[in-house]
Amino acid sequence: MVGFLGTPVLYEQELDLQHDFLIYGIDDTASIIREYSLGVNTYSPELRRDFNNFSAYDSSERFEGVNLLLGDSSADFQLPMIYIGGTICAPYMTSDVNYAYALDALPQERTVWYLGCRSYTAEEGDWARYNQRLMAAHEVSIDTALKTSIMELNGVPARLILNIDILDPVWAPAVKRPAGFGCTPGELLKTLRCLEGASIAMVQVCGVYSEDEHSSQAAQTGRMAAEFARELALTVFPGRLKAAVAEGGA
Repeated sequence: MVGFLGTPVLYEQELDLQHDFLIYGIDDTASIIREYSLGVNTYSPELRRDFNNFSAYDSSERFEGVNLLLGDSSADFQLPMIYIGGTICAPYMTSDVNYAYALDALPQERTVWYLGCRSYTAEEGDWARYNQRLMAAHEVSIDTALKTSIMELNGVPARLILNIDILDPVWAPAVKRPAGFGCTPGELLKTLRCLEGASIAMVQVCGVYSEDEHSSQAAQTGRMAAEFARELALTVFPGRLKAAVAEGGA
């Protein structure tokens, strides 16, 4: 059902920029979520929407005949960004701030909204607060933070990154920097519903990390990430998904 595109092969494929929707993975996130998404139902009972009758483009060609959505392939990677995660990072790389600084890869000032962060160093917090827009977990609820970021963008197209470490490690243990006091899946799912109708051009789910990608923790976290990928795609792009089906003659 769900696969993540994150390898160089992505850029070698012929893509229809008008109709293809892609899910992007980062590093090992791609393979872990790809593997454990195979058992995920494509239908969202809450949204009453499905992925029926779509075409898939996956770098491993393991999902021929099914559809993967979570980003417009023509979207600009340099769009302003809403980052939902338990940690603070340089979101274009999903790496820590110091490493990104050494590579001169930090995002431009006031282009990232950090929401729900609860585990970070004082230096990371200062950088996010004074160079970007930080709405930490102990200051404001994730629901209020997300609605605020959408309001502040005021219709400007944005890129959304959901780092799965926003969830408590009870639910998503296979992440790089696990920390307690995170969201429950139900809380986060309810919060993400406000994205319907928002001007989101691309969605990325990342953060799954495991030295043993076949472990039970990787399976639990990878499946959780795949289910959130499904919910985000069906929430953010419902009108465009229907249009793609209709134009495809389904």
